[in-house]
Amino acid sequence: MNIHRIRRDIVAIVEDYLSLDQLQDVRINIAVVRPLVDKLYDMEDVSIVYCLMVNRAKFLAEQNTVQNRNNVNFTRATLCELVATRILRRYGEDAEPQDRLLLLANILVAGFHPFLNAPPDVIAQADDTVAWAHFKPVPALEVAIVTGSKMFLSSSTCQKVVSAIYDGRIIYTPSSFFDLIPDHYKKTPITLYNPRKAPLLNQYRLIVPRVRNALDKVQFVVLLFFYFLFMAERNPARVTWREICFSVYTFGWCLDQLATILEHGWGIYSQNLWSFLDVGFMGLYAMYICLRTYGAVAGEEGLSIQGIDLLVMAAPILVPRLAFNLMSNNMVFLSIRAMISDFALLNFIPCLALL
Repeated sequence: MNIHRIRRDIVAIVEDYLSLDQLQDVRINIAVVRPLVDKLYDMEDVSIVYCLMVNRAKFLAEQNTVQNRNNVNFTRATLCELVATRILRRYGEDAEPQDRLLLLANILVAGFHPFLNAPPDVIAQADDTVAWAHFKPVPALEVAIVTGSKMFLSSSTCQKVVSAIYDGRIIYTPSSFFDLIPDHYKKTPITLYNPRKAPLLNQYRLIVPRVRNALDKVQFVVLLFFYFLFMAERNPARVTWREICFSVYTFGWCLDQLATILEHGWGIYSQNLWSFLDVGFMGLYAMYICLRTYGAVAGEEGLSIQGIDLLVMAAPILVPRLAFNLMSNNMVFLSIRAMISDFALLNFIPCLALL
């Protein structure tokens, strides 16, 4: 019910378009923003930040249906982000030092259901009309990422939690939209990692983002190594051991990428700098497997040659992907990614028109 209550307050407050600078003006801050922050913070509900992010997503969805970008829904979405940022900062300032990080982690990464404590008739109505009502609880941090809340994500309080998650100082089971291999018995509550009490060999540390990032780099280097070995002796007449090693390893790598997309959704997966390169390579690999398998079974060498030729086209994808992986924070690569994304969208629109 907090989601609807916050929406009513935001709609009643904002009736005209205002930019972020205008919302941060001293007079508007005293008259509008600060009273709203005080009101929501006094509720002492850790789900308030999540509710604000959900309302921001709703206002942005409504704003996209209007041709004019400078409309009132954009201002309402910006106000939700601004209020959420200040409430999160206040939680960090008022909490005890020893409990601060754990409290902020519960606010940002704990999963909340949009229909929590809703009447049964409302849930039944939503089940018939809204497909995402069946989704699992989503944390406020993921909603902020999907909605592009840059001000919220770049705040010092949020960055403190993100850094702790990346380093593995915060332990929790990430929420997922779809479990390829369900392991619900392994779910653990949000806690702070204590190396003195943790076992010496803990396999769950492999999901720590910093460790996972290093493993991803090693896995991709191995994939690139097998790819070059196979390309050095590609032989459409017979299946060699190099091709078998490459095909089996690449199949496992593609399965891991597919599981990531299913678990976290395309919106989260596409935020990665090299996600479009991975999807392109998986498409080429799938076509190669189909042509190569059918050509080998049917005895048609021409199809096998076409499959290998398709795989050769993956070289311009794999090599830049390695550079993207090693220098992911480089502004040049960030600009190239944005340019390629816009170029792909421009090419996709004419294809739809032709269909």
